[in-house]
Amino acid sequence: MRGTRPVMDRRVNATAYRSNDRETIVPVTLHPLRGDGPFATADQSSSSGESELARLISEHDWSVTPLGPMDGRPSELRTLVSMVVGGPHAMFIAWGRDRTLIYNDAYAAILQDCYPAALGRSYREVWSDIAAEVEPIIANAVAGVPTRMDEIALTIHRGGERVEAHFAFSNSPIRLPDGTVAGNFCICQETTDTVFAARVLAASAENLARAEAEVRAERDRSREILDSISDGMFLLDRDLRVLAINAAGVAIDGRPAEAIIGRSLLEVWPATRDTPTLSLVNRVMAERQHGQVTYQRANVPIEQWIRLNVYPVAGGTAIFYRNVTVAKRAADALAASEAEFRAMAENLPNLCWIADATGHVYWYNKGWFEYTGTVAEDMVGWGWQAVHDPELLPQVLETWTALIERGERFEMTFPLKGADGVFRPFLTRIAPVRDAAGAITHWCGNNVDVSEVTTLARDLARSEARYRATAEAWLCYKNGGGPRHPDDDRRQLV
Repeated sequence: MRGTRPVMDRRVNATAYRSNDRETIVPVTLHPLRGDGPFATADQSSSSGESELARLISEHDWSVTPLGPMDGRPSELRTLVSMVVGGPHAMFIAWGRDRTLIYNDAYAAILQDCYPAALGRSYREVWSDIAAEVEPIIANAVAGVPTRMDEIALTIHRGGERVEAHFAFSNSPIRLPDGTVAGNFCICQETTDTVFAARVLAASAENLARAEAEVRAERDRSREILDSISDGMFLLDRDLRVLAINAAGVAIDGRPAEAIIGRSLLEVWPATRDTPTLSLVNRVMAERQHGQVTYQRANVPIEQWIRLNVYPVAGGTAIFYRNVTVAKRAADALAASEAEFRAMAENLPNLCWIADATGHVYWYNKGWFEYTGTVAEDMVGWGWQAVHDPELLPQVLETWTALIERGERFEMTFPLKGADGVFRPFLTRIAPVRDAAGAITHWCGNNVDVSEVTTLARDLARSEARYRATAEAWLCYKNGGGPRHPDDDRRQLV
């Protein structure tokens, strides 16, 4: 009865519960002690089928206890002892000024190490390790005040060590007919297992709640991550049923997520049957390896290109997709432009090549290989040194590497060895190509064969020398072999 406490009524032998607004008296019938009861002689109780405690009470030498010899006990005590011993719940009587203990078999289970020595001993002596906790309760009983506690935690000795134990009890004073408090009567129940089980349950519930919170938080984080991805994304199980779809996927599809999740791939997107998607998903599912495909959508009014990346995940696949039409057109235009450049460069009479920002040459045109008689495998990187004049190569390398560091244009004439083994002079120009930020991305080189120009210049110089020699000889002849006048050349020209 919540909110009440048991008391012993002074007027009758009954237990009462006093609530906040009224007192209810619940009578308890107390029968006189039978001749074979717990205070009977050993010979009388041995054949009566009494409990273990009834036998111990009958055999106990009570004359050495504060209760005194058998025939001096009050009838009230004899009646209460009979009720306690026969009761199914843990009960004890603490009688007299010393609060001598008398208890039943159920209470013996609570005493454990103190059983059976606690019988006939002082309550304070038996429970000396918790005297501070129980003394107020005893004091209440002596003062005639009942006490009820649904939960009390005590640290008691059991098995040679101090352990935590929990109890619920109702402790009532025992009054004699003249109103004197002769002791106290206690009904108690050990709740240690219940309390510990409740703790385990509470801890389990707390752990479960924490785990559920972590799962929700992880799910929310995963959802935030998926929704932050600009690509459309959805998850499929092994039966090709859509398990989830991100915000970008919903935006691309145009339908709410509820109309997609839980349905099969072909049910949601029937046109998938006519695309490489289905075969790619099945292959990734079987091989458990990433797959990618780019395809043009059919039966759409404008050109659309879709790129799919399919990844194996536990229980299915994760599919990322995006519309790459703009990128595809740009890539196609770039490829066409590169093809045009290469076609033009391949057919130039000059020797052309391209190097990366560090000077590593990775492409030569056809003219280079035709002139030098080499192959790409030998020329890649810095292999071009093999066709340079060994005497001039150190100067070329020093100039080239210095210009790479400074990012400046390069121009120099030096000989290159042809497939016939002949070195011919080439005018070489190299220019850096920069990105929007001004960083060099690569170098473009161009070697022009200037051997004919060199021959013409040499022939012209020789012709000019012959002309000057002839002119000087004629002027000398005209002057009769005399010294030339400073104005002879001018006059002759006039």
